[in-house]
Amino acid sequence: MKFTLSWLRDYIETKSTATEIADKLTLIGLEVDEIIDSSSELRPFVAGKILTCDQHPNADRLHLLTVDCGDEIVNVVCGAPNARTGMVGVLAKPGVIIPSTGTKLTAGMVRGIESNGMMCSAAELKISDDHSGIIELDSNTKPGTSLADIIKSEIVFVAGITPNRPDYLSVRGIAHDLIASGLGTSSKNNCHCDATKSPQQSQQSTPLTVKIMDTTGCPIYRAGLIKNTSHAESNDTIKQRLRAIGINPKSALIDATNYICYDMAQPMHVFDADKIVGGITVRRAISGEQMLALNNETYTLTENDLVITDDEKILAIAGVMGGTESAATSDTKNIVLESAYFDPVSVRKTSRRLGLSSDSSYRYERGIDPTSTESALAFATKIITERCGGEIYEPITAGKIPTWEKHIKYDPKLFKQKIGIDLSDNEQKSIFEKLGFIVDTKKTPWTVTPSAARVDIELNVDLVEELIRIYGYDHLSGTNVRPEPMSISRDELMSKNFKIKRQMASMGLMETLSFSFTDAKLEKLFVNNDPILLSNPITSELDALRQTLLTNILDSVKWNQQMGNTSLKLFEYGPVFYGNKPFEQNDQLTIVRTGLTEPKHWSGHSRNVDVFDVKSDIMQTLSAFGINAETMPISTDNAPIWAHPFRFGHIMIGKQTLATFGELHPTLLKKLKLRGPVVIAQLFMGNVPSRKKSGSKRPLLTLPDLQPITRDFAFILDESVLASDLIKTVAKADTKITNVSIFDLYVGNEIGKNKKSIALTITIQPTDKTLTDDDLNAIQTNVINMVAKNHGGEIRDS
Repeated sequence: MKFTLSWLRDYIETKSTATEIADKLTLIGLEVDEIIDSSSELRPFVAGKILTCDQHPNADRLHLLTVDCGDEIVNVVCGAPNARTGMVGVLAKPGVIIPSTGTKLTAGMVRGIESNGMMCSAAELKISDDHSGIIELDSNTKPGTSLADIIKSEIVFVAGITPNRPDYLSVRGIAHDLIASGLGTSSKNNCHCDATKSPQQSQQSTPLTVKIMDTTGCPIYRAGLIKNTSHAESNDTIKQRLRAIGINPKSALIDATNYICYDMAQPMHVFDADKIVGGITVRRAISGEQMLALNNETYTLTENDLVITDDEKILAIAGVMGGTESAATSDTKNIVLESAYFDPVSVRKTSRRLGLSSDSSYRYERGIDPTSTESALAFATKIITERCGGEIYEPITAGKIPTWEKHIKYDPKLFKQKIGIDLSDNEQKSIFEKLGFIVDTKKTPWTVTPSAARVDIELNVDLVEELIRIYGYDHLSGTNVRPEPMSISRDELMSKNFKIKRQMASMGLMETLSFSFTDAKLEKLFVNNDPILLSNPITSELDALRQTLLTNILDSVKWNQQMGNTSLKLFEYGPVFYGNKPFEQNDQLTIVRTGLTEPKHWSGHSRNVDVFDVKSDIMQTLSAFGINAETMPISTDNAPIWAHPFRFGHIMIGKQTLATFGELHPTLLKKLKLRGPVVIAQLFMGNVPSRKKSGSKRPLLTLPDLQPITRDFAFILDESVLASDLIKTVAKADTKITNVSIFDLYVGNEIGKNKKSIALTITIQPTDKTLTDDDLNAIQTNVINMVAKNHGGEIRDS
């Protein structure tokens, strides 16, 4: 949002400087990113009158200009399509720095002809984004006049608008908040843009008709007919302010709607009345209908798009952009002004689907003041008729203002409970009233009705936020606000969330983070339930609450594979939803592995991932929670919709599924354009049993002073003996054995039929004394004896 200091002063009387105003706005919620004073940057540029405009002999699209710049006449090579004899434009002489590039202009040869300057566009001077041609000044402008004196210096504020404050998209809304904060008082000056002074409306009834066929998409539509207007420019103040915020003035008709859009945050549109056939209808488009928009792009519409039409054609995409077939031009004499309220959700969906954004859609999407359509229409009529004249007809209104009052129950004690400081009831009431809220204090809790422009106020905690930002965050101190912890507590460290992520990291997996929303069409490939659709999605691809983490994490896999990263070890931990009501959600852990288990290496240890890799991931994760999953049954009934029908499994706890693992179905691999193999594991955290906490504290961990000792063994065993059972047996042979690891497996005829050799290393940790040879021999003998007793194993001689 851009606005000028002079514009702001139309509505607030204050002696504060621009810097003080910016500081106050930042404190109350509108972060001012930049303050721009354009005078110094524009001073070197001067008005230049084109005396002659001839074709360049060596280039079809270039012109040779002779330009009068006051003190001399210079030759300029120019490629602008609108350059012509008699036109007054903006000239940059050699040595001037061009704002858009930051480079110093030099004289030079252009296609064999010397050029001693440059005629500038608005984009090159960073006045606006218009680069379609050079700037055209008033024909009476004296050559040599500095552009800073023509435009007049404006101090411009550049502010970042958060989605919850659409009222800040108007200069009036910003001034209103500044007044409420105590920085100034309401301006009593009769400025040129006083919307309360509407022109005298004609009593002759309008021949125009308006019909709304979709009152949900458009609750109210106002239209004003003005006939016999003349083409004219806007007054200097409006042109100056529009240029300062980056909008190139065109004509009084178009400028009026642009000006009101920023002044009141009420988008408007002007139609050429002579191009309207019959009456105006607001309806949903017929699927396949097309419209050539003002940006010269043709858009194909669907039945979900709201449009403004006449009896023959589409005039505009409601709240987004008008069409060329009904646009006002310099030849327009009769106009229709549109001032309406369109549903934010409808505008947002259409804007996102078409990839078409405008100042109007930006405001409608966030929600405008539903009561401003009448005053905006009167204001636009006043601006236009003051410059263009015309016969004003009685405005026509279809529909009615949508219900906007929100009566919020509020107890003044809530402020102390939430903020921690005292603010008297009278002070709270005063702040609400300064903000334009209606406060009924006859009984507690109070009833507070926010102003129509504050569409973001819904709850009593929103009212608390309003109070503290106007009262001042500087009243908060460390004595009444609990400081944020400087370090993570043990409880937080050992929380389920942290513990899972730490376990995943220890297994070499990388975390992905995604929205809690997903594509409903894509989700149908992974779950059997109906999608939980959002009424107001941020994009058309994120239109449902996710019921699985798979859609988003596989999207990450796809992007990685497209970038050449094919071997992945990813996980995501977060909520999935089974309903659209509060708390209808569960946490889920999803692990995805793709490609090779390890990077390619000459030793040849790498292989493709398989379902046993993700099964191992789940087993280790459950083990970290003290759950022995090896004793749990594994079911191969009812394959998940996403899994290969013969390469999956469910880890069961009673009749509930604790976890699922498997390989992604080949059909899905092809549909999602993924490279296999892709193996997946899902852990359903809601089914993970809680561990009972011990009543006694753990002893402090102390490191032994004595060096650990290792011993190697090789046992000949029956092929049926499991390595895991062997490890358990060896570990129980002595309390000083702290670790058992297998380092070799051998099968051969020399060790016997149906036999195998397993070699392992044990780690012995002395505790209170250095172990003697007799002590070590006793431990080794015990290991050998227990393996012989439990598994029939014997020491391998060689």
